[in-house]
Amino acid sequence: MGWTHRIVGLALMIAVVGAGCGHDSAKPTSAPGASGSSDHAAPTISSAPPTTLSPEEARLHGLLLTPAELGVTFTDAQLDAPRDTTQPCGQRDPRAVIKPQARVVVLLADYLEGLGVAENLSEFSTIDEAQRVIALVRDGVSCDHGSITNANSAAPITLSAIQDVSAQVGGSDTFAVIVTLADSSQITTIVARVDRFVVQFQIGSKSQSGALDPLQTAKHGVDKITAG
Repeated sequence: MGWTHRIVGLALMIAVVGAGCGHDSAKPTSAPGASGSSDHAAPTISSAPPTTLSPEEARLHGLLLTPAELGVTFTDAQLDAPRDTTQPCGQRDPRAVIKPQARVVVLLADYLEGLGVAENLSEFSTIDEAQRVIALVRDGVSCDHGSITNANSAAPITLSAIQDVSAQVGGSDTFAVIVTLADSSQITTIVARVDRFVVQFQIGSKSQSGALDPLQTAKHGVDKITAG
């Protein structure tokens, strides 16, 4: 399977997982590389929301990054509605423990360049609830080795240490982690809190050359939520 198909499949899974963390050796200063290649042409994909959204979800959807904000070759990969998924270290999804008022996800993919950006945004009733969710996310991904579950399958992963990237990205309680799959392909995960919102990004590319900068991409997303 080509890298662009793997990254889309991975983003579909981890967009509904609670992020990842575990050493300090991997630095998310630029998008990490990944093995494999793909020469597949981009499919025709609409940028409209994939399902009928409630008014609250529609409001949140307007705060997500859009294909146009990342580049003319990006498209919306039309994710299904978000669902609760076991965290990499085995704990329950924090959003199953503390239910958000609303939750939306998006996967933006550049199939020609092999880039993928997944964003998962939740709004909670209070700042305290959002802070508790961030804490549960960190607790649930604090192992060195874990797995990403999807349906009846699980993909083994290794997790780097939590890195505080608040200064680079903005928001509160902001951290980053590198998730590495068994084939050595990698995803940079960045999680932040903006008031009562918790946002999570997964950003991957098939090579470092010309790739999106995860910190800059996440900052753009956090700034949009803050301004919204």
